[in-house]
Amino acid sequence: QLDEAAVMSLSIERYVEKCQEMGGEAAAEWTLWVHKVFDDLMEKFAIRQIKARADGILCVSGSSDIANDYHRTAVSRLLRFAAEASRALEGTKDTRIKGAVCAGRLNVVLLQDGEVNTRVVVYGEPVNACMRMEVTALGGEALISRVAMDKLRDELMDQQSDIPSPIAPSSPPWPPEL
Repeated sequence: QLDEAAVMSLSIERYVEKCQEMGGEAAAEWTLWVHKVFDDLMEKFAIRQIKARADGILCVSGSSDIANDYHRTAVSRLLRFAAEASRALEGTKDTRIKGAVCAGRLNVVLLQDGEVNTRVVVYGEPVNACMRMEVTALGGEALISRVAMDKLRDELMDQQSDIPSPIAPSSPPWPPEL
């Protein structure tokens, strides 16, 4: 069980139409390239893929079982991942992505079929909400749940408290008394 994880559903806008326009082999190569971009960026931002679909991915952050994956920065890393993926893909065949980010308690189950096949199943209300929200997003949008927004606000406030004040406590009052 992951108590403070964040989950993102990300998909390619108009995926089916684009594949039909490109045709079989070109569409397959394009899809592989898009997923290579996703894979490289997931590694960069310490994000774990839960499920890959031809038109997108479902991924989780804050699982704390891979290097640099801390729940404290889970939401911002997902959003930075989406922004960088959007920039990387936008110039190729007018590829735009859309997504949603939710946060909260996730349940993780490993299903093993013998020694070879192992599947990871992640479920919980954040996954359900994320999948529903992603469908309503427009190309270029990442919708954020209230819980995810609260986590992002807390993270930004923590970062802000690390920034020294521009006016040292021993500074004279401003404006100066005349």
